[in-house]
Amino acid sequence: EDNSDISQLLSPSNIDRDRLASAASSLAAACSIPCTLQMNHHSLPDVELFDFTKKLQATFPCRFVRAPSRDDTHPPLLAILVGDALSGPFWPQGTGANKAIMSALDATWFVSEWRPTMPEAAQQRVLVHAERAFRCLKNVSSRSTLP
Repeated sequence: EDNSDISQLLSPSNIDRDRLASAASSLAAACSIPCTLQMNHHSLPDVELFDFTKKLQATFPCRFVRAPSRDDTHPPLLAILVGDALSGPFWPQGTGANKAIMSALDATWFVSEWRPTMPEAAQQRVLVHAERAFRCLKNVSSRSTLP
């Protein structure tokens, strides 16, 4: 049923799974792509509809956070986002896997630079590098990742 409210439009009760599977198979055949639909954990064809009207991404790639405790003797923890948690991919561009790998490599570098006892100024330098890498990652497109 057509509906202007996206949440109702994509509601499971509004999706004819058989017709969706048939449409996916027809589209694959029209593009000469071999297609054998697998069953998901609900024993239904593993095809879905996604809402691409919103693209979310983090504001910061990482942060130092203090574990809740009664004293400040515990060093801060480095919390890092990678992959889809950092920047929801826009699948039509085909950059999701590239960004996931690049963000994982960035995270590896952040961890290699971090020390539990490092002074706050050094923590800030790690954050500055992380934010620079994140700005670069946000600008990755299908054109910029081609060999």
